[in-house]
Parts: sequence; structure tokens; C-alpha cells
Amino acid sequence: MQQVPKISIHQERRDIILKQAFSIYDFFSLSFDKARDLAIAERIEAGAEVKGTNLIILILSMFIASIGLNMNSPAVVIGAMLISPLMGPIMGIGYGLAIYDIAMAKKSFFRLSMQVFFCLVTSALYFSVTPIVTASSELLARTEPTIWDVLIALLGGLAGIIGQTRKELSNVIPGVAIATALMPPLCTAGYGIAQGNIAYFLGAAYLFFINGLCICLATFCVLKIIHFPVKQAHSPFQHKRNRILVPIIVIIALLPSVYTAYQTVIRSAESSELHAFVNNHFNSSERQAIRYRINHQNSSVEIGLIGKALTDEEQALAESDMKKAAAIQRKFIPKVNALFSYPSPAPVKAVLNYMGFEAGPTRLPLVPAPEEDAKRIIKVVVDGDYEATKATVTGVLRPDY
Repeated sequence: MQQVPKISIHQERRDIILKQAFSIYDFFSLSFDKARDLAIAERIEAGAEVKGTNLIILILSMFIASIGLNMNSPAVVIGAMLISPLMGPIMGIGYGLAIYDIAMAKKSFFRLSMQVFFCLVTSALYFSVTPIVTASSELLARTEPTIWDVLIALLGGLAGIIGQTRKELSNVIPGVAIATALMPPLCTAGYGIAQGNIAYFLGAAYLFFINGLCICLATFCVLKIIHFPVKQAHSPFQHKRNRILVPIIVIIALLPSVYTAYQTVIRSAESSELHAFVNNHFNSSERQAIRYRINHQNSSVEIGLIGKALTDEEQALAESDMKKAAAIQRKFIPKVNALFSYPSPAPVKAVLNYMGFEAGPTRLPLVPAPEEDAKRIIKVVVDGDYEATKATVTGVLRPDY
């Protein structure tokens, strides 16, 4: 009789864990509900086409986006992004690289270049004739791309290509068009051309570049993950070269966005500290700060105030002139010593009664300051008398004035 091998408890647990892991993998698998390879190829290639109708829609959406940015209207800009056909050629480039179809990648790149050219001409033309030339906040937001823009473009590109590879197309593409925001950077670049502002042009052009690069990279990666068939096989040497070159190119391209993100974090921290400083030192019932900013050229803070004017000491402290502030403070030390040269509050009451404020006498067990001492205290506090200052009551530690 053949004996059945015993299975240990540890082996049973391992088998259960493996089954659960595979079930989780299947749950998130991109192969589930995947469309046929031919259908995916037809969708991407059709989206990469730039025909007369697409070109007209592109120009119209560019005008709409330019007007929206000019009028600082996010809703109008979103509408322009929804009808813009810019994403198709970018996915076409990633698709061509993923299946090693260099002709397809080149064709898509040429179509994208043509679209970018028409976009820049359209936006530059609009911003050359519009009477409103001030840069809105919507325009300025596209001039300094950061690593967060990279993450948005990468995640949006992943969502876009995953949606394109499903059996049934969902409404993910419009959302991706809004999230990745390909149209507004080109409008801002056109604004930079029209106004002759090279910094705006370069910042917006770089934002469009990293958005396009991330969408292209996402398309490439997803098609590789789902094992999309390649058009022609590459040699092991070419495959190894591509695996090394692609990450290097991506890292080099994204380095400026990391630097701008670092600068954004620094500026945000400076702004928070400046806001707290102004609230703690300047905002009060007597005065309010209406504007403030950091002047990095001379390492100073410029603050505009309304209300009661600053005292000389406050002005010196605000200007970081500690010697002047200390000199002003030293002028008050004799008055402070005089007011505490006799048991409080007798000196304070003597000064207030002399100045016309009815402070009244001291109450027992406290007694008022002797008349001669009170006179000296008043001379020091009210008149600033130098001799009286030197003769102020003994027993108080003070410098020789």
C-alpha cells in the first residue's frame, strides 16, 4: 500500500499565501479586459493623425485657451483642453518606440512638431493683438514647472494609455487631457513670444516638453507591460543599449523640474515665515501690513504699513539696525530704574499724578515715595534730567550714565 506524503503546516500556509498573492496580481492585471492588439494599434494610429479637421479644431482650441488664460478663466481653459487633439501624436511616439517601429515614431514626432508650430503661431498672434497684456495668474502658473507637474503628467499618461488599451473606451481620455494640460503651456509660450519674454517662453516650453515626455514614457511602459507585439525584433545589444539610454535621457530631462520644485518649497517656507513675522511684529490694532515681500537682491524685507507710524526703536529693529535700537533702548533704562527705585507702585503713581492722571494715593501697607525722592523720579521720567538720573535712589544696579 502506497503511503501518501505528509504536508507540513508551513507548506500549507505558504501555498495559501501564494494563491492570495496571485489572486491580487490577477485583480490588478492590465491583461484583464484588454482589447485586441489590432484594435489598440488602430486607435493609437488614428489618434496620431493630423488631418484638416483635427488641425482646425486644434487652432480653435488654441484661441479658446489663449482667451481663457488672458481673462484668467480656468473654466474656459478646461474647455479648450477637452477639445484639443494634442495627445494623439505623443502617444503615437511612445507606441512607435515600444514596438520598435521607428517610422511610426518619426511620423508622430513630425505631426506633433507641426501641431506645436500652429499652436505657437496662433497664441502669439492672439497675444500680439489683445489689449490685455498683463500676465494673469493662470499664465504665470505655467512658467515654472516642478516635479509635481512631472508626476501629474506621468500618472495622467498611465491612465490615458490604460484607457486606450481596454475593450470599451471609457471617459478617461477627457480627464487625462485636463490633468496633463498640454494646451496651456503652449499658450503661455506663445505669450512669451508675443511679449518678448524669453523666461516665460522657456519655462512654458519646458513644461510642455516634460508633459509630453511623461505621456510618451507612460505609453511605452504600459505597452511593454502588456507584452504588445513588436514590429521587428532587436538584437540583445540594442535591447541592452535602450535599457540604459532611456532612463538616462529621462533623468537628464527631468532634473530642472526637481530644481524648480526645490525652489518652490524654499519660497513657500520663506513666505510662511514672513507671514508669521509680519503678523507677530507689525499687525495690531494700531497698524496693518497691506503688502510685504522679500527682496533677494539686498537680502531685505519690504513691508507697506497703514496706521500709526513706527517709533524710532521699532524702525531700527525693522531695519535690523541693532546698534541704533540698543542706543534708543539705553535711553529708557534710567526711567525704568527710577520707576523701580522705590517699592512699586509708589513711583508710578507719583509720575501719573504729576502728569494729570488721577492715580490716587497708595494703599496700606504701601506708603508713597518721600517728597524729595518723588521729585527726582519725576525729573528722570518726565524731564529726562541727567543730574537727577545720577542721584536716583541707591540700591538699584545701573550703569553710570
